[in-house]
Amino acid sequence: MTRTLERNILRFGAVWNLVNGLITIIGFGSQIRVDGIQGLSDATMANKDLVGSLIDSVFMVVMAYGLLQIAIGVLNFVVVRNMRDNKIQKGFIIWLAILMILSLITMDIIGTLIYVVLFVLYLSRNKAIRLQKQLQYQNQI
Repeated sequence: MTRTLERNILRFGAVWNLVNGLITIIGFGSQIRVDGIQGLSDATMANKDLVGSLIDSVFMVVMAYGLLQIAIGVLNFVVVRNMRDNKIQKGFIIWLAILMILSLITMDIIGTLIYVVLFVLYLSRNKAIRLQKQLQYQNQI
């Protein structure tokens, strides 16, 4: 059985992760900087260090999340290239489980839907591959 549909869904997930990471870094990162500068100008002298530190911490979290999304997108393209037809790859199942959990934790609803659909589809194809191999084995006997 070919894994074309799984590859295409994973490619779509990879593109989603890349877009999500870029939006996070470019959109939210720059917005946090702009709002942070405005917050610093509005803060009193005693609170400027606290507000500046808080803004830097939030900015670093946003940048880390964006870079993580971009890294996952790139890794998904590598995983697509390494998918094999008619084989059950346990590492791929673990990778999908990690992606689903990470998407749930970060409340990425679109990513969660993509990876849950892919997970169910991959497991159902695995069952079909197992049954096909059992039938081939029984026909040989």
